[in-house]
Amino acid sequence: LMTTVGSQDTTGPMTRDELKDLACLGFGADLVYPANASGFAGFRSLRLRYLRVAVGTSKGWHDDMHALRAVTEPLGIEWVMTMWSAKKGAAGVDAHNRLTAAGVEIFATYWLELVTGMCATGICPHHLDLMNEPDSAGAWSLGIAPPIYNRLVKVVRKKLDDAGLRNISVTGPGLAFLDSSGGNTKYLDAMDSEALAALGAFSSHAWDDGAYCHGGA
Repeated sequence: LMTTVGSQDTTGPMTRDELKDLACLGFGADLVYPANASGFAGFRSLRLRYLRVAVGTSKGWHDDMHALRAVTEPLGIEWVMTMWSAKKGAAGVDAHNRLTAAGVEIFATYWLELVTGMCATGICPHHLDLMNEPDSAGAWSLGIAPPIYNRLVKVVRKKLDDAGLRNISVTGPGLAFLDSSGGNTKYLDAMDSEALAALGAFSSHAWDDGAYCHGGA
C-alpha cells in the first residue's frame, strides 16, 4: 500500500511510473481473518502499519473484529477492509461474476451500509480496498472492468463524504499483478481526474513474482 503524498519533483501528484517504482519498496498490508485474540501476539514484533481485513459473514465476525481492534489500535495499525467476491446472484452482477454498470450504485451502497454499521459499533475501518483483485474477470473474485472501477471509486467516495465519513480513504485498484499483465496501466489510464482524486492510496499485489521490480519484462 502506498499513499499518494506528492510527486518526487514536488510539482504535482505522483505519476504512474513513480507509483509503480514505490511499490517495489515493499509497502504492504497483511491479510487476517481472526478467530481469537491469541493469534495476534506477533503483530507487535512485525511492526505492521496496515492490516488487510476481509469482510466476513459468519455469526461471530463482529466479535472477531472487536477483538482485533483491541489489539491493533494500541499498536497504531490501520485496517484496510476488502472482500473476496460478491454473493452469487447478487443484483448488479452478471452471469460471469462481473460487476455491471447498473450494479455500481448497488455495490457502493452495500459498502456504505457495511462501513456505517461498523462505525456505529466502534470498529470503523481506516481504508477500503473495494474488491480483492478486480482484474480477475470474475474467475476468483468479483470482476470489475477498468471503466466501471473508475465510476465505482467516485460513487463510493461521494457516499462516504455525504455520510460524514471523509476520514475513511478508498484504496486501489488492488490488482493481482503489479505490472506483468499491464493491468495496473489499464486501470490507472481508465481513471479520470475525479477518480484519481478520490483514490486515497494506490495498491497492488505482486503475484508476478517481482519481475517488474527486478528488471524483468
